[in-house]
Amino acid sequence: MQLECKIQNTNSESFCNLKIKKLRQVIFINRNEIDVYTALLTGGNGDESFMQNISELADNFRLEVTFRVKDNAADTNIIEVENQINDFCEELDKITPLWGECKEVGNQAELSKYLGEILGKSVKIDRNLSKIKNGEKYLYLEKEKCISCAGVVNPMDNGYGVYVPRTWHKGIDCISWVKTSIKLTKRISAKEGFVFKLTLPTDEKSKCLLDYLSVYICPPESYHILEDSSVWILFRDGKSTKDKKNNLTLATKNEAIYYDEWLDRQDILNRNVYRINKEKLLDGSPAPYECKSMDMAVSLVSDMERGSMQFVLGAVYSAIVTYGVDSGRLAEIKGCMGPALPPDIQWYFLCVVAFWAFIRWCSRKDKVKMKIWDKIAMGFLIVGSAMMAIWLVFTFVIFRIETEWAKALVASLPSQIAVCTFNGALILITLYIIMTHTIIRSHYAKRPISKDMVF
Repeated sequence: MQLECKIQNTNSESFCNLKIKKLRQVIFINRNEIDVYTALLTGGNGDESFMQNISELADNFRLEVTFRVKDNAADTNIIEVENQINDFCEELDKITPLWGECKEVGNQAELSKYLGEILGKSVKIDRNLSKIKNGEKYLYLEKEKCISCAGVVNPMDNGYGVYVPRTWHKGIDCISWVKTSIKLTKRISAKEGFVFKLTLPTDEKSKCLLDYLSVYICPPESYHILEDSSVWILFRDGKSTKDKKNNLTLATKNEAIYYDEWLDRQDILNRNVYRINKEKLLDGSPAPYECKSMDMAVSLVSDMERGSMQFVLGAVYSAIVTYGVDSGRLAEIKGCMGPALPPDIQWYFLCVVAFWAFIRWCSRKDKVKMKIWDKIAMGFLIVGSAMMAIWLVFTFVIFRIETEWAKALVASLPSQIAVCTFNGALILITLYIIMTHTIIRSHYAKRPISKDMVF
């Protein structure tokens, strides 16, 4: 499954220099829905040598944030948009630990004061442009020294647009906090590959600087992300981050930064929460960044369904091993096993070999190009397993049936056919285990008995 989020500067020829001061996305993956919360603080103030002010080109400032889900060529998912800027302003204490002190500006005097601090004494504050009208939300970020006003969110079929409805005072940025819900056409499976691609508004005629990027991903409850995750950023000049692997970090649970909706409706406290490791990913590169896109590829795995399968398989395996404790049962099939060792020892050795071969097969890495030794090893496993299946059918079905045709079939076969099949199966499966631990061990997990063993 692939989720694409594209941020586009609609009027890039007129408003050609854009600065994203804050970009934060929190992705909740549910079994039949994906919810993406996106915070965008956008403007051009504070760097006159490069940026344009929204106040100068207010009518031309418009961003479009669009989403698309690709899943087995099915692209008919329903996308719904909800502007949650009011909730954002009511719970500013949730963003303070991440962005620094953030407070709502409630009157014109405060707004004029902060604008004066940002623009300096040489700029006269226009009272007509600094009035606070009904429904407008102004926020002041202490650390960034910026004033922002909530932009107008216009829902579209595949996302939403953010624009400025009128001329703003110089020094004011645009902020939005939007929840996008994507109804999936099918449920998330027990093991699901998930790719997230974020594209920023950069083209030949315009520039976009990114000061702050924060992306969190929350798998469904009882799911986790495998350690083979990869995240990388492509820059405008064509270069990309060198280290792509393991750039997701399991975040510490922190209720202080969780919005009420996340606690109530998303049940975030019972989920695993992962974040991109910006420190490792960008290797200490100073902001701002001229990023073109960010790609993230992960494997979502269900702990609950895997654990249930392990329980069932464990019960079956225990029952098989227990069979070897009953000497009377083993005596019935003694003729089908080798004469060199007692039947119980041979039975336990069979159980250990079969179990370890199964574990080794489960730890095989995906998308491995088969070479000659891989094919030989897999051939040993397939032929050995087939021989073992034949031996089990012969020993526990045909050999024990007390009918004339079954007795005639057993009598017509060579006397040592069962013993040879049994020993041959053990040898072939053992060779598979040895080869995967020596010659081709790089294609298998180093710790096959681990959370990476998926059923």
